[in-house]
Amino acid sequence: AYKVITQFDSLNQMMVMTNGYTGLTKQQFIDMSDSVGKATSNFSGARESMQALGAAGVRAGSDFSKVAEVVTNFSRYTDTATGDTVKWYAQIQKTPLDTLRQFDDQYHRITSSVLEQVAAHQKSGDTLGAVKIATEALMSAQDKMAKEAMENANIFVKAIRWVSDEMSKAFSGGPKMDTST
Repeated sequence: AYKVITQFDSLNQMMVMTNGYTGLTKQQFIDMSDSVGKATSNFSGARESMQALGAAGVRAGSDFSKVAEVVTNFSRYTDTATGDTVKWYAQIQKTPLDTLRQFDDQYHRITSSVLEQVAAHQKSGDTLGAVKIATEALMSAQDKMAKEAMENANIFVKAIRWVSDEMSKAFSGGPKMDTST
């Protein structure tokens, strides 16, 4: 109960701090957070992601819930703090090309053609176009990374189960002591 109250207090603070910057009402925000929670099977992570995105002033328009899903999954499966994940999206709003380059320097996930597209939009003064392309590229890269991390975790779990099963077989099928005497 305390956690729910704390989350609603955080939501209220974020809504006041941003003065509706996200373009969502409180109820829309809650509904979207629940939808993201269902999509990711991580309701508290979804709420945390939504609040962090809102507090950081990230404007993603109709993609807001998709960004929140990616942030939730990326944070969960790559063990990256939600705030650190959200920082990429907040920075893209201000410096799309530089942020995408920094992300690529760290993770090597952005193609040169995408960087060129962002640079062309930015050079022509189309900042919104640059932000849109950069945001989509970041979402795509983080989504792939989250899925890869989840698959790797599943492989690891399967390997542990296999070893455990084999150990059980080895010990249950081993020599038996004669206890009849």
